[in-house]
Amino acid sequence: MHTVRTDCSLLSFLNRVRSQRFSSGDSIVQSLNSEIQHIGISVADLDRSVAWYTSHLGFAETKRFRKEDLEISGAVLQLGVMALEILAPFAPAPAAPPARTLVEQLRRIGMNHIAIGVEDLPACHERLRASGAFLMTPVVDGRFFFCTDPDGTVLEVRAR
Repeated sequence: MHTVRTDCSLLSFLNRVRSQRFSSGDSIVQSLNSEIQHIGISVADLDRSVAWYTSHLGFAETKRFRKEDLEISGAVLQLGVMALEILAPFAPAPAAPPARTLVEQLRRIGMNHIAIGVEDLPACHERLRASGAFLMTPVVDGRFFFCTDPDGTVLEVRAR
């Protein structure tokens, strides 16, 4: 079994926010009593996405739900302190065309990737390659690589 956890920089940030004080250079910045609760992504097939995130990246499914008024079904996946909410709209709108390269993706305005830390980066890279996942980069300096999930959400997978 492989061990997977969220990226150290995200954990560090979340811990600083939870303590409501964090350092910004030499000054102390007071938070607004806020925290990141979860990250939400929309997918075409809920079961496929839950299976992909749990089998390839070690997330654990903690909840399933259906909200008729919002026309969605969904699942909450947990990885360490990180929660990922996967939403499957009853009638999905067409997705934006996927980026062909990492540079193209990073030029887009808005959220452009989710970083996830893994214990065994080479094994994770091989598992994703063997599954047919779109790998946007090779492993860079033995530290990270970029890929997409089945619906095109860009992930940065990092060695922890």
